[in-house]
Parts: sequence; C-alpha cells; structure tokens
Amino acid sequence: MLSLNEVAGAAGFEPAIYGTKNRCLTIGPRASRGRALTPGFRRFQVAFRAQMGKECFMRLPWFQPAPSGPTFCRGDLVLRPFHLDDADNFAEHIRGLISDPKIEGAMLTFPNPFQLRHARARIRETQRWIQSNRGWSFAIIWQGALVGQAQIICARPRHRFAEIAYWLAPEVQGQGLAFTAMDLLLEAAVDHWPLEQIEATVVPGNAASISLLHRLGFTYRELAEVPYKRQGAWWRQTAQLEIYERAAK
Repeated sequence: MLSLNEVAGAAGFEPAIYGTKNRCLTIGPRASRGRALTPGFRRFQVAFRAQMGKECFMRLPWFQPAPSGPTFCRGDLVLRPFHLDDADNFAEHIRGLISDPKIEGAMLTFPNPFQLRHARARIRETQRWIQSNRGWSFAIIWQGALVGQAQIICARPRHRFAEIAYWLAPEVQGQGLAFTAMDLLLEAAVDHWPLEQIEATVVPGNAASISLLHRLGFTYRELAEVPYKRQGAWWRQTAQLEIYERAAK
C-alpha cells in the first residue's frame, strides 16, 4: 500500500503549513464537510480512496497543488517557481534588505518587521500568478542557494503591458547576477506573451538599479507619484518613483 505522501505526490499535491497551525481536511465520504477544496483536489481524493478504502475516515494535513511553471537556466543561475520550503530563506533575505538603510526605501511593499507568515503569503501569491498565467515570479537560485527574486507581471486582459521587479541578497550583489536573471526572464517573457511595453519603477538615487535597467535597455520616462500597497495593509500609499520603460522586442 502506498503512503499518503506517495499518493499525494502522484496526484500533484505537496504538504503545506499555513500560519502557525497545520490545518486539516476530513477525507472520505464526508469530505465535503472539510475546508474548501483546492483546484484538482478531486484527483487526490479519488487516489486516496482507491488506496485506503471508501469507508476510511481520518484527518490529514492540508494539501495544496505542488508549484508548477517553467524553469530557466543560464550557467550556474536558475529561475524556478518558489516552494513553501523557501519561506525561511526568503524571510531572512528580506529582513537583511529592510535593515540596510541604502536599500530600505526600495522595499516599499514589504512590511517591517517581515515575518515568516509574510514570506509564506508572498510565495503563495507568486504561485497564483503563475497558475493564472498573469505573470512569473521566480526564485533566483545561484550555486544551489536562494539568493533573490525576479518577476514580471502582465496587465490584463491581453498581456500587452508588463512591469518587472526584483531583489537580490546583499551578500551576492555586484556579481552580475541581477542582470543575468532579469535578462533571462525578459527573454523568456517576450516569447511567452505578446508584450509590447515593459516598465520598471525605481526609488530616485538607487544607482545600482538604474544602471541595471540601462543595461537591460530601459530608458527614463518620468518622475511620478506611484500608488502602492504594503503587504498586510488595507490602504494604499503613494511614493515618488522614477519610471523606466522599454519596448518588449
């Protein structure tokens, strides 16, 4: 008989812990009394019943669809979807960036203090973007370690316009990794979506990001009041940001 994890894996699911408690579902004939079922959960339910028997009742860890999406490589650098296992490293890197006075102003949408639950929420959001084909938000993996994030999010409904964002851990900055990651991401994105224009926003005075955008082919457009929403807040704020743009191809 297969184990629960083997059945879940075959059905495309992985264990997931949300917040501080391991939420559960009741599996079996009374499964409808559990939590709201995730997309594709029926496949897991059928596989489980086939292995454990129709009349089996037990409480199981909450499962979610395993992250899926493209993976891109260039040398030792890999762009891949985030996993919930990345949350600890994600949170550690963001805390380091927020605590750096030179970078803090660029981390407008990240709450301070940045906790593990914030990292998990961010990762789940990146997975939703990929599943809905709204955009890609990838973990930057270098020499096997998570060192940053690279994302491009498209405006609906026709995917003609997109905005990029990125961050890189302080200890690996200055090695050209951000350029490699964003160049690889943009190259793949313009082949995947019918993009016409791509934008990026930068905090004035962020020389490293401005230099990177110039290398990627972006040009300065304007200084504008840009609305943003800090994670966990219900209200929107505005900030003076420089807007850069480039043609997709």
